[in-house]
This record gives sequence, C-alpha cells and structure tokens, in this order.
Amino acid sequence: DYNLLGVLSNQMVTALTNARLYADSLERTRLQEEVTMARQIQLDLLPDKPPQLDSFQIAAQSTPSRTVGGDFYDFIPIEPNKRLGIVIADASGKGMPAALLIAQIQAIMRSEVNNGNPIATIMKNMNKQVCLSTSLEKYVTLFYGELDLETGDFHYSNAGHNYPVLA
Repeated sequence: DYNLLGVLSNQMVTALTNARLYADSLERTRLQEEVTMARQIQLDLLPDKPPQLDSFQIAAQSTPSRTVGGDFYDFIPIEPNKRLGIVIADASGKGMPAALLIAQIQAIMRSEVNNGNPIATIMKNMNKQVCLSTSLEKYVTLFYGELDLETGDFHYSNAGHNYPVLA
C-alpha cells in the first residue's frame, strides 16, 4: 500500500507540475502575442518613409532596444506643399510604458498642429498635457520644427531633446 501511495503521489505531483507549466506556457504565448501586436501598432505610428522634398533630404530610422520602446518621429504636412512639421520625441524608460506615452504624444502633437497653433503654443500645450497625464518620474524630450518648403526657413523648439539638426 505504501508503494502504491508513493507512486500515485509522484504521478499527481508530476501531473500538477505539468499542468502549471502548461498554464504558464499559454500565458507567455498570450503575452508574446500582445507584445507583438503592440510592436505593430507602434510601427504603424511611424511614417513609412520620410517625405521626398526638392530642396531637402530627410532620413529617419527608429530601432527600439526592446520589442517596443519610447522613440518617436513624425512628419506632419501643414498647408500641403507649403510647410512640413517635424517631430522627434523620446519617452523616459523603456518597453510598454514608454510606448504608451509616445502613442499619447503623437495624438496630442497631431491635434495641436492640425489646430493651426504656433510652435510656442504647441509646446506649451504639449507640456501641460504631459504634466497632467503622467507621474512625476515620467517625462518626454521633444523636438518640433516647421520647415517652410518655399523659403527654406526652419523654425523650431527643443524641449530637452538632443540636438537633432545637422547643418
């Protein structure tokens, strides 16, 4: 009887361990699928390619250090064929929290630019929204400029971002 109980208990422990490992495997697979979807959503936020301009050459690339990250850039046509808005941003931290913050930044930025606000107002409103919607340890560095495609004038504001302009 002792031998039978020992064999049965070993089989039950093995079965329970296998069930737990299987449940963990299913959860990891589900999380990986969600992260893959988040990566695709983040990639969809970035432009497919930089705009092709007659007088200027623009190049951009973003490679997150993890599956998703907090780097972002965008090109926003303003008065098509007259001005181009250029955004470069980086959210503090890495991974999903930074990616979510960048998604919010993109939405606010496009809204501000499409409302026709001047650069100073855009940056002020961006700062206000980020401060209202994030905790104190989270922040975003952001560069925004508007290129006049007719005159070549470039007006910009830099909110703590590395210097992104090469002359």
